[in-house]
Amino acid sequence: MPMNFTEGSLFKSTVLLLFIFLIVSILIIGKSFLIPLAWAGIISLASIRTLERFEKKVKINRILIIVLFILFILSAIILIIYFFYWEIRNIITSLPSLSEEVIDRLHQLSISIKKFGIKIPDHIDKEWITLEVQLHKDSLISLFSSLGVTIADIFLICLYLFFMLYYQGIVLSFIEQKFKTKNRIEKARQVLVKVEILANNYIVGLLLITLITFILNYIVLLIFQVKFAIFFALFVSILSLIPYLGYPLGTLAVLLFAIITKDNLLSAFLVTAFVYGNNIIQENILRPWLVGDQLKINAFMVFLFIIIGGMIWGIAGMVLFLPIVGIIKIFLESNRKTVQYAIFLSDKNYKIPAIDDKEED
Repeated sequence: MPMNFTEGSLFKSTVLLLFIFLIVSILIIGKSFLIPLAWAGIISLASIRTLERFEKKVKINRILIIVLFILFILSAIILIIYFFYWEIRNIITSLPSLSEEVIDRLHQLSISIKKFGIKIPDHIDKEWITLEVQLHKDSLISLFSSLGVTIADIFLICLYLFFMLYYQGIVLSFIEQKFKTKNRIEKARQVLVKVEILANNYIVGLLLITLITFILNYIVLLIFQVKFAIFFALFVSILSLIPYLGYPLGTLAVLLFAIITKDNLLSAFLVTAFVYGNNIIQENILRPWLVGDQLKINAFMVFLFIIIGGMIWGIAGMVLFLPIVGIIKIFLESNRKTVQYAIFLSDKNYKIPAIDDKEED
């Protein structure tokens, strides 16, 4: 007996929910394998065109170019991890001496708000602070200095990246074998070019934003003579890679440290105000200018996928899910049967791109 419309719709909805559940389960269970693979994939897509142009100019063996490129990336990662390791180690080592300043600030705050009828403790057990710092020093250093990436992950990223860049021609061969007609082959190549351009613009734009934001934050922290200015400037700038959530968290860390180390609360709040002012510059000037609307995803979906990415892959997911969703949107737009679903990811003024039926033949 054939299914009626309601039964058919229910069956399709059930299959779709099961498919989504399966995908999420695979992402969670295989994240130790998939996160390095995703990093390598995004980096390779972003660098393919640049490396090809470089290869044509210098006429050096492709393997040597790829190895040099990977060594450059590896050196930059090691340098950043090494810097964070020693800076965090120095901060944690200095925390016991800073406990005296914490006690003084708390006492001053207690006196200031007591006249409003609010009472808070005006002392902290210094020995307890020292003991807690010593007990958790190694775990804190490990947590922050690694930035969510283990040595094994870095090795896998470099390994995957080498093979992806070396065997990039396989994708073009697959396109030629999969799509027999010239129209479909050309269309598939155009989609691939769009994906490469999106990844390149997104990664390069984020790197430039991070660099400029670091310089602006460092200048502010230097002017207000905040201790460990380089560390906090870089820390806030790297966190800014996570839209909406990263910069406020970094600014909060600066505020707490400034309250502890500055002579008065006004200075601490002024530092925080200027640092957060840099965020306004970044979000309203730098990001639209350098990254533009490359992903073409509406703000709600950006926020939603940041949360979903964080729940599934942690910090890495917050950064990786956005370009991945942008790539998925390109594939949705390239097919007449799925183009309407791209509307959910787009802004309200989005217009469905016209697809020639001949291209689907």
